[in-house]
Amino acid sequence: MKEGFTLPVGFIGLLVLSSFAIDPPNPMVGRWQQQIERVTLRFNFRPDGTYDGFVNGKSYLTGRYYVHQDTMGVTDGKCNPAYFGIYRLKFSVPDSVRFITILDTCRDRRETVPTLALGRVTPVKP
Repeated sequence: MKEGFTLPVGFIGLLVLSSFAIDPPNPMVGRWQQQIERVTLRFNFRPDGTYDGFVNGKSYLTGRYYVHQDTMGVTDGKCNPAYFGIYRLKFSVPDSVRFITILDTCRDRRETVPTLALGRVTPVKP
């Protein structure tokens, strides 16, 4: 009687682990800002998926966000808070990001977000 073919246990484990996509750490967590003439825009992105936006130190908006690989979904109270606009993150260096619109039906956000060029204020801790 012929013996059946069996795969090594390590190989099976590798197959199982590779079937799960693991996102890297969220690159947006922290404080970001942009200075436009005498206006300072600041955003605080928290690890729990919430953020706050400030204009010259005054609260402007709050919302939720998520990051999946190089894509960010964002929602806020200025538009339908249940609807996420989708943007591609474009990092020129780890502490500088721009946003490219993929899909967002909220006109105000769609016109504003791609004009942002944010720099990280709070450095990432190793």
